[in-house]
Amino acid sequence: MARVTTVLIVEDDKGVRRMLRFAMREAGFDVVEAANGIEGLALLDTQGVDAVVLDLALPGESQAAMLKRLRGRERKPPVWVAVSAMDEREAETKFGRLEGRLIAKPYNPWQVIGDIKAMLVQRDGRAG
Repeated sequence: MARVTTVLIVEDDKGVRRMLRFAMREAGFDVVEAANGIEGLALLDTQGVDAVVLDLALPGESQAAMLKRLRGRERKPPVWVAVSAMDEREAETKFGRLEGRLIAKPYNPWQVIGDIKAMLVQRDGRAG
């Protein structure tokens, strides 16, 4: 039996989290959710996360800590980074070079799923 891909959604907007959860479960992913970066960090270390959807516009500075932790991992999960109030250049100035896919809100959840599958195939040959 193939292992199911677990995606961590770190997003403070309940509606966006709900939309992503629904679409990802429909696509066959397991989903764990966090409303902020502190919760996300705890889940990242305990849930066997394969990929991350991270909102960079979270309140506070927890998203920077999350990016640092992700960069330091030996086996880096693909990261799909959503930004709302900045463009790619501003995001890279604030958070450093972002590994993964960066896209502005609003976005199509099915695009996120396609990107995550492509990143997993590129990284280790499996699509979830």
